[in-house]
Amino acid sequence: MGFPDFLCIGARKSGTTWLHMNLTQHPQIWLPPVKEVHYLDHRPVGLFGRLFGRAYYLRNARLHLRETAGKLGKGATSDDLRWAANYCLRRRSDDWYSSIFPELEGRLKGEVCPGYARLSPERIASLAQIKPQLKVIYLIRDPLECAWSGAASHFAKKKGARGLKNSRDEDIERYLARENSVNHLRYARNLTNWKRHFPDEQILTIFYDDLKSDSASVFRRVLDFLGVDATQDSLSEDAKHMRGSSSVAGRRGEIPERYRHFLAQLHTDSLVDLNDMLPNEHTAQWLDAARQARNA
Repeated sequence: MGFPDFLCIGARKSGTTWLHMNLTQHPQIWLPPVKEVHYLDHRPVGLFGRLFGRAYYLRNARLHLRETAGKLGKGATSDDLRWAANYCLRRRSDDWYSSIFPELEGRLKGEVCPGYARLSPERIASLAQIKPQLKVIYLIRDPLECAWSGAASHFAKKKGARGLKNSRDEDIERYLARENSVNHLRYARNLTNWKRHFPDEQILTIFYDDLKSDSASVFRRVLDFLGVDATQDSLSEDAKHMRGSSSVAGRRGEIPERYRHFLAQLHTDSLVDLNDMLPNEHTAQWLDAARQARNA
């Protein structure tokens, strides 16, 4: 047991589910069967919270335990049930986090959790002491598109809501401007925090635009970065034959001009920082589009 060998730290709505799915199918990689453990970015909760807490990662843990118990002998093994029970019921701690990553010969252990991008510098420093050779993958996307896709998902799932079109403008703006929502998309600041404790060769930044245009090549870059087999034979069918952009984070429709202007006001300055840190055609295009929207 031990801390993971790599983390994918985000961003939300930038292809992390696609990456989790494809990494899970690689023969030299192991990931938890439940995406987004959320240990490093949340305080441990008591037994009542683990049993009844409303946070989605706690609900997912309970759901996984119930589903595994229901499949026992029908595809799920006793080892699967023990893992699910440990994952759901045991008090969360560094020992617990280590225990959910089994030592499997010839396989790397990893986790995909977008919330980790905005870990505090102190938490990242602690992680670097525990796992100095940790590798970090960061998928990033135009923050305006990312924010709008996230809002569409949030309001589609919100109890009593029926999507963005039927939500009040003030509720949408309040969600988009939440500190949590904005901090997820401050890519340069997040990267700076991670780069203080991990060298550049241990951090891989992937642009969503590249994922859309040639996702199979991007996946091979990830495998090369992790140091595992990236030949054609090692790729799953999903990785060999991508289904286009619809398989990567999904589309949520065009951003109405009102909200494009609102989002540009929130994110243009951080895009300046990102373009200074990682100057390329993608960051330049995102920044130019945001400036135009802000000035419209």
